[in-house]
Amino acid sequence: MTVPDLSASQRILLWQAAEDYGGLWESPWELRALYPSASEESLVEVAKKVVSELLTMGLVELYYCQEPYGEMTLLPDAEASELLSTCDIWKVPPPGAISVRFSATEEATSVFFKKDTT
Repeated sequence: MTVPDLSASQRILLWQAAEDYGGLWESPWELRALYPSASEESLVEVAKKVVSELLTMGLVELYYCQEPYGEMTLLPDAEASELLSTCDIWKVPPPGAISVRFSATEEATSVFFKKDTT
């Protein structure tokens, strides 16, 4: 896999996903660096679009997690794509709630950090 040309928004969220299992609700906060005067609603819309693009490119996967530190359960791609339009997953989850997190795929992480996977 070669590194695709990524927008600044895609790079920021891919970095978030490569660091750990990022909560989707955290994505608009990350995008604030690029769009400091944007409304919270518009940042959520940008985050939805960007995460969807990264998912389509095979660079991230979505997971369910019981907050705050529960086990990660991988969502099938079809379900993951549909779930992105759900409003509640973009809000900070209370303790004990099931949240949606995202993480970079192993291949994306190796390319992003230029690791040798052979």
